[in-house]
Amino acid sequence: MDLGLTEAAANSMRNDQGMENTEHWVGLDYEDLKNLISTTRKPGDGVDCHAISFAAANNLAVALTMMRHLHLVERPFTFAQIRRNGLGPYKPQYKLEAASEESSTKPDVPKLPWREPIKVISLLDTYLSCVRGTASGCPLNYTIRRRAVPPAAGDDPATNYRTMDQEKVARAPIFLPGAADLNEDDVSGEPWSQVKKTRHDRSGRKMYNTYVSSALGANHLDHEVKGLHSILQNLTSTGPKRNWTLDNFLTKHADAHETLASLVEYGYTGLDDRCRVLLITSLKAKQGVNHRNVSELRSGTKLEDRYYSTEEFEKLSEDQKDKLFRLREERSDASKKKANSKKKAAQKQADKVKNQREELKSSKRKIKKANARIAKLESQKADADDELSLDSSGELGAARR
Repeated sequence: MDLGLTEAAANSMRNDQGMENTEHWVGLDYEDLKNLISTTRKPGDGVDCHAISFAAANNLAVALTMMRHLHLVERPFTFAQIRRNGLGPYKPQYKLEAASEESSTKPDVPKLPWREPIKVISLLDTYLSCVRGTASGCPLNYTIRRRAVPPAAGDDPATNYRTMDQEKVARAPIFLPGAADLNEDDVSGEPWSQVKKTRHDRSGRKMYNTYVSSALGANHLDHEVKGLHSILQNLTSTGPKRNWTLDNFLTKHADAHETLASLVEYGYTGLDDRCRVLLITSLKAKQGVNHRNVSELRSGTKLEDRYYSTEEFEKLSEDQKDKLFRLREERSDASKKKANSKKKAAQKQADKVKNQREELKSSKRKIKKANARIAKLESQKADADDELSLDSSGELGAARR
């Protein structure tokens, strides 16, 4: 490995610490690697110390990420392939896995609505994708993937995946009891009752597969699809309402289509032409009278008080024009009355506030005068008490003499 290590440090790791082949390296986590580097720097027991630079230690960590990844996705490699100029793509993955390993917080376990299999699958996949295996750094949702045994490495190049995590999830080997794909013919009946039967196997994957095969088997899948088709066919929009806007309509549609798309891998074939026609008709445009042309107005039709373009206005008869002018005058008068009413109400409120402020000021002045008068009376009382005390003292002295 060309990672910036001195030859003496590399030999010490291989000979003194027993890191002789790739199998020894891929079993390490990042904490193990830190201990290995620390031991090589200061081994003790009379063994020579070996300097390992910061850059070399960082290269070792990224190289460990590379080796663990290639080993996990079953792509053969040798020490000769682990070189500094090939570590670039693995640096972001190293940071991701190291941060996950150091973090002590885990996502909250979701509450699963077992009677809604699509939601259960989505929640489980999301939850497990946020938890990584310590030794491999692989998101644990690989344990519930559909295909148990990945294709041969030669038939499944790394370029098939956008991220290394996707490649890990798709290709990591599954060593669990009941890891093989479950045949849906092996299960029938209520999903939860079938799941209970797998508890003694202590295999989460087998339990998950049993649930999915039962809940989304041929019969249950048809039921699920019919329910979603019914939702789509009953969704209508005739314009915005108080609790039903176009955004609500589109969100419901998108959610239903997303759920249908997720059912394709379980045997759903997609919407047929008849369903597409039914769904298109569910969006009905609201045709308000404001969208009609003047040519649509017939005798006896109520003339609308709205904006008319020059072309539309010229097509109106003289009677219609006179009526339109009267409607606009009435609207103008009504607007003026409404504005005057609002103005009077505002003035009344302002006068009320002004009067309240004047009353408050008057009350404060009265309180101030009362406090001054009380203080004056208390002062006079104190003076009178002092004079009385002096008189009493004089009389007492005279009596003693």
